[in-house]
Amino acid sequence: MVFADDVPGGPVRSAPVPVSASRRMVRQLPGAAEQSRRDGRARVRRTRIVAGTTVVVIGVAVGTVLALGGSHKPSHSTSHTTSPPSHPIIGAGHGTQTTATPSNELAPTAPTAYGATYGTPSPSYTVAIAASASCWVMATAASTGKVVWTGTIAAGASQSIPMTGGLVVRLGAPSDASVTVDGRPVQLPAGFRSPFDLTFRAA
Repeated sequence: MVFADDVPGGPVRSAPVPVSASRRMVRQLPGAAEQSRRDGRARVRRTRIVAGTTVVVIGVAVGTVLALGGSHKPSHSTSHTTSPPSHPIIGAGHGTQTTATPSNELAPTAPTAYGATYGTPSPSYTVAIAASASCWVMATAASTGKVVWTGTIAAGASQSIPMTGGLVVRLGAPSDASVTVDGRPVQLPAGFRSPFDLTFRAA
């Protein structure tokens, strides 16, 4: 075979370039290198955008969870339990405090309209009779019937009768007389009538 190089003045033919070599030449072109760099930078930007978006989404989700959790926190209210105030016992219509004190009155036993029996605090005692109006009185020994004292007590006056043992005091006007035994008031039963007998039994 005779090549043109060997023939003076003949046409010059270049040898065929292999395909792999042509590809390497294309990659080495300035435009291809710039495009490759642009593609790399684009991939980096996309990666950064995706990462940033993921962080934002996670932050929003965490904030929402915290907000919802805070809105459902139970409210703690302290309730003060106090006992109801104690009110004094007020007397009806008087507006003053009253206290329940045991009465020291001598209460009658086996009362009737014309008489009642009372127990004395001691064997020896003193019966005092005060009159708001004239009142006839007769006091007798319960065991013998002997008159111990008798008379009319004037209005505003009083009479004391010391006694040992049982005594019966008859009041002509019981509604006009008040009787005490050693300073303790004697209570007359309801519906008493005149004359009224008070029988004192010594303790």
